[in-house]
Amino acid sequence: MTPDPFSFPKGTFAGRVVIPLHDLQGRLIGYAGRLVFDEATDEENPKYLFPSRRQREGKTLEFSKSLFVYHGHAMSQRPLHDLVVVQGFPACWWLWQHGYRDVVALMGATCSVDQAGAILKLASRSARIWCFTDADKAGEKCAHGLFAEVGPHRFCKWIRSRQSQPTDCSSDEIKDLLAWKIET
Repeated sequence: MTPDPFSFPKGTFAGRVVIPLHDLQGRLIGYAGRLVFDEATDEENPKYLFPSRRQREGKTLEFSKSLFVYHGHAMSQRPLHDLVVVQGFPACWWLWQHGYRDVVALMGATCSVDQAGAILKLASRSARIWCFTDADKAGEKCAHGLFAEVGPHRFCKWIRSRQSQPTDCSSDEIKDLLAWKIET
């Protein structure tokens, strides 16, 4: 009998895609879990799980997504001239699949001072930061936070799709919205 790849054993990441999290230097710092089926989301079963507080070698380790940008370790070159910032993992993956390699995710609708610092480390002084958010209130909040924290230091532009989120855009729509550059 072949095991069902969507049948997970009971545990923290049951029913979730497990996502490795790396710091800007590429070191593995933990794993996140995203529900495979959004309809399974409820108060006791959030869409995303992040590493919990834990003890290792006498130290308390605690993950805080406000200190981190997802995918920052995988940039093609540094410093970058163009960087796309999205809200979540799926948008980051979707843009990567469509040829946009220099993309990071905030993992939410806010941009903290620490996340802005990470973005500024990735981007040259003359860089353009492209904020490609979901087309909802959370997307607006994300764009406003990015502009407040990164805007005083770099050029920022908000890319707004008519779709509900970047992952709803076709390849042609993405190309039109991000017409400034595509890497092959």
